[in-house]
Amino acid sequence: PGKYIVHEEDNEEGYSLTSDSTNDIEVTVTHGDTSAVPLAEFTNNKNVGTFKVTKRFEGGAGLSDLTAEQKAAIKFKVTFPDGSTEEFTLADLGETLTKTYPNAELGTYKVEETNANTNVPAGYTYETTEYEVGSEKTNEVTLEAGKTAGVTVVNKYTEQNGSLRIKKHVKINNEELTDATRSAADGTFVFTIKQNG
Repeated sequence: PGKYIVHEEDNEEGYSLTSDSTNDIEVTVTHGDTSAVPLAEFTNNKNVGTFKVTKRFEGGAGLSDLTAEQKAAIKFKVTFPDGSTEEFTLADLGETLTKTYPNAELGTYKVEETNANTNVPAGYTYETTEYEVGSEKTNEVTLEAGKTAGVTVVNKYTEQNGSLRIKKHVKINNEELTDATRSAADGTFVFTIKQNG
């Protein structure tokens, strides 16, 4: 019988006591009283955050410019704080181009993309793949409790351009123009150019 202090030792990594809980709880034990056994109750909070992988295209190309096969071939690998990994494809990201991990473990995450350089949209030239965390160029980010952190994967392309010449011939009564008839052939001609495959 008597008063006792029940103390919770340092919490396991990734856990903390809630704001309404303390490491030390005092209880009073009474001899022979089994009807009201004192309770020392501790509430812990699992510290997690939200981790995101986001994809972005630059240089005019976009998701709709890739074939289904190309989307399935471009792969991402996420390395989690515990060293485990997960792989998924660009097709898995869908139209939002984002994969979200809610309630994610705290620590450092790493993102890698493969096959973007060999699966290039038609009409574009692949330049580079860059990784961004805010304004930093890195593919690693540390997730803190209650926060959202992520890595953006950026594929940069340049549009392939060529040259085109248009030459217009005008005849009068099916005869080539001469200096004397040239002014009679003056006019405005409109051309429309569109890609056809």
